[in-house]
Amino acid sequence: NAEYMGMTRNRSADNSFHSRNFDPYEVERENDTQGEELRDKVATLKSLTIEIGNEVREHNKLLDSLGDSFERSGGILGATMNKLGIVAKKGYRQSNICCLIVFSFFVLIVLWWAIF
Repeated sequence: NAEYMGMTRNRSADNSFHSRNFDPYEVERENDTQGEELRDKVATLKSLTIEIGNEVREHNKLLDSLGDSFERSGGILGATMNKLGIVAKKGYRQSNICCLIVFSFFVLIVLWWAIF
């Protein structure tokens, strides 16, 4: 009995659909309009996705170059600190150590300025 009622409801819905006098050409025009709007939105999303991908690649290149620069400056800083340790162990006068420290900081400032 429930299946029969469900079938009756569907038939009555179908009858009401046909009884409203829908213009099939109007429905087709609406579908075409909505299809064009959807295509425009998809094209916009596609171009946005491509732009995001390009931006990500560009930022990855920048990060790689910064990483290389930091590695080079780390190597230079390590070598400077080793030299400073050698100077400190040899017992040079205080003035030589101060000059070396000032020079090291000057090199760091120049490297910092060159990187950024």
